Amino acid sequence: MAIFSPRFHHKNISAVLTGLLFFTTTTSSVADENCAPDLIAKQQSIPPNLKSDRKKHVQANSLSQPGPGEYLLEGNVNFSQAGLVIIGNRAQFDQQTNQASFSGGVEFHQEQFTLTTEEATIDNSQQRAELKQARYQLQPSRTHGKAEQIAIEQQQQKAKLKNANLSSCRLNIDGSLDWELKFKDLEVNNQNRKVIGKDTWFYFKGMPLLYTPYFEYPLDDRATGLLFPEFGSYKSISQDRRLNYYKQPYYFNIAANIDDTLSLIPIERRGLAIENEFRYLAKSKNVSHGAELTLSAIDDQLVADKGLAILENGQIGYKDADSQRWRIKLKAHQNWGGGITSFIDWQATSDEMFYQDIPVDRQLKNSNALARNAGIDYQAGNLHAYARIQSHLQLLNQDDSYETKPEIGLRYSQTVFGLENLNFDLFANWSDFSVSSANHNLAEGSRLHLQPQLSHSLRNSYAFLDTTLRANFTQYQMDDNGFNPSTETTINRSVHQFAVRSGLIFERGIEIGNASLTQTLEPELQYLYTPYVDQADINLFDSDYLSPNFDNLFAMNRFTGLDRIADSNQLSMALKTRLLNNQAKQLASAALGQIVYFDDRQVQLNGSQIDSNNYSDWFTQIQLDLDNWQLLSTTQLDRDNFSLVQASNRIKWQNNNTTVMLSHILYDDELIEDNDLLTFGAYSQLTDKWQIGILNNYDLVRDDYSEIELGLRYQSCCWATEIVAERTQLENGLYNDGIQIQFELKGLSTANSGFKQKLIK
Repeated sequence: MAIFSPRFHHKNISAVLTGLLFFTTTTSSVADENCAPDLIAKQQSIPPNLKSDRKKHVQANSLSQPGPGEYLLEGNVNFSQAGLVIIGNRAQFDQQTNQASFSGGVEFHQEQFTLTTEEATIDNSQQRAELKQARYQLQPSRTHGKAEQIAIEQQQQKAKLKNANLSSCRLNIDGSLDWELKFKDLEVNNQNRKVIGKDTWFYFKGMPLLYTPYFEYPLDDRATGLLFPEFGSYKSISQDRRLNYYKQPYYFNIAANIDDTLSLIPIERRGLAIENEFRYLAKSKNVSHGAELTLSAIDDQLVADKGLAILENGQIGYKDADSQRWRIKLKAHQNWGGGITSFIDWQATSDEMFYQDIPVDRQLKNSNALARNAGIDYQAGNLHAYARIQSHLQLLNQDDSYETKPEIGLRYSQTVFGLENLNFDLFANWSDFSVSSANHNLAEGSRLHLQPQLSHSLRNSYAFLDTTLRANFTQYQMDDNGFNPSTETTINRSVHQFAVRSGLIFERGIEIGNASLTQTLEPELQYLYTPYVDQADINLFDSDYLSPNFDNLFAMNRFTGLDRIADSNQLSMALKTRLLNNQAKQLASAALGQIVYFDDRQVQLNGSQIDSNNYSDWFTQIQLDLDNWQLLSTTQLDRDNFSLVQASNRIKWQNNNTTVMLSHILYDDELIEDNDLLTFGAYSQLTDKWQIGILNNYDLVRDDYSEIELGLRYQSCCWATEIVAERTQLENGLYNDGIQIQFELKGLSTANSGFKQKLIK
């Protein structure tokens, strides 16, 4: 075997091939070995692509010199240089013409690219290469294709392919492909980073399904073009049958940081809906920002003919409305540097039934109201300041609600006298509460709240002791709109709180089966004192009863918000035990707790009676986190007979192929509307190709299904399709239901379906 280092200059052999890498950036995901197409050639060890390494090596079974400056290599020819290996049976180099030719099982190997051909000619003088009957493959995705002829012009950084195809599918036994793109002419322009195809057909299962005479897309991360469509049907409250629709998105890759998706949605009987989503990200020095703006519009023929169908007290009614229906949605975030950030999450619709009638966002189809927020934050060490605007987009005849325009707040924390165990915290908040509806009967006004707090903490491995002193100073400035519950427009309130909380941690080793575990026993007490202050003349802007559960046993206030500071003279008690493995990971825990009251609770909401019970209900919490099982259970048991008052239970079992979830939520209390909801969800990978999922919400109070969702998915190595059917109860036996079908081609694009995530929450 002859081994030598040639002196002729073929420095561009690697360069003239780079134009073939036109699909690398768009199909760069690692291939699943079980689904990946076969390699078109055995992978070779590629020399590192170092600019400093200009050495070239050639070896072959024989070497001859047919003429001056000509070299002929035959048998197991192997040419290598930085970033490139060429293998063939025959190679000829002409030093005078600066040309090289390869023939007989030729293979070109680069780091992420493999090419095979029977004949290749490289002209370094013209910086041109020609290959015939070539196959190519991208690594690591293994996307592959064929071309009758490939011409590469390195000076113009272009590659032209004749009668080429492309697929990410494995060859079937008969040599066919599940899907492929076929091009009569394909030009890759690496200079302006574009691919231009002419006379292009999309084939699925050997059938031509889509033709375009011309298309163009960039070589970089994202490509302009059609995205996968969605087929479906949607039944709104006024329809006795589902209306079919088709959603076809088209993606525009405007720049590396800007894109746009335009979707056309023809809807049976309603007309054509148009949706556009514009996104951008930008950064300049320390400033970064981004936004998503979504616009949807339709000239609704059903509304034009019959009016807008609405729900009024559970009955269907109609009202005059403009048939020009629309929605606007804006989400944006900014980082201005120096600890300043801002955000906006805002949307508006032409009417309250838009999401129920128009299939633009399945997650919102049964929403009653949507939060709208905008704000700015400043963070510097222990100081956090913020300003917010908070409102609601009311849907489905939602009742009037308060908005804060604006809310301004500050939080500050600092150790006292440099003592790590002694901390001073300050919370300050000013909110202006208003109602956007013109016809309402709610009080309006502003609230200023100051909350300084001094806390001391002692902790070690077996015990802790926390002491808290808190003051609450609040001033209300009420508007004179006739609904103020007080005769005063300026109301001042001052409430002080004291709490001391302590606990012990006992440990012991136990054996369960063959496992050595650690069990803890953790008793905990908290004494809380808050004197009674009459607050009946203060309006309720944002206060409600705190959700009664185990975690809130040690809360400083039994109300949410700031309009009520509960009077308290009580002792909270809890006993907790945990099981830990050798790595201190918690496997299971159980806790039991109750509050002992030393005084009646006089501060209530909406004129409720004074609570004179000496004890609270019992609260329990059980957690389990094993290899396949997860359990979280929180219950409230009656203080006298231990009957179930409230519960939130969730159990989940999963392995590699199947997940099953069962949850139960019960609220049976005079303070909260009765709710007894049983949810069952399951997902299973039935075979390597078939998946099924189900989600059922059953209302035990109304003895009816409130939501049903069923999904079925078929997935092969290079394509997939799924169908999801759903039904959701609105009011008085009225339902909104629909069916959606999506299709995707592996390696070409991915549908944004989230099949498993939707069914198992």
